[in-house]
Amino acid sequence: LSVPVFRVTKTVATDAFDALYQKLKPDGVTVSALLAKACAIALVKTPLINAAYGASGTIDYNDHVNVAQAVALDGGLITPTLRDADKLSLTDLSAAWKDLVGKARSGSLK
Repeated sequence: LSVPVFRVTKTVATDAFDALYQKLKPDGVTVSALLAKACAIALVKTPLINAAYGASGTIDYNDHVNVAQAVALDGGLITPTLRDADKLSLTDLSAAWKDLVGKARSGSLK
């Protein structure tokens, strides 16, 4: 089975993002949570990016918006997944991410 792969890059100004982070940081919101939420919103707005090709060549749209981010470990990287990131608040995403990072680094991620 050959799966098509493509990459898209774009340079963006992050001044507004940085200002929002500075505003929310005292509430425990992390940069990782902000990035996950931005990705989740983008995936909701463009569901084709969150879809997959079905076995018969159809496009299967996902019912969930899950966002994985890399965590550096001594032996490499692991990518825990924030499930239903589009439905979680920023503070809930931050708490979930901190929990996943802790589990990844302690080796108890399932």
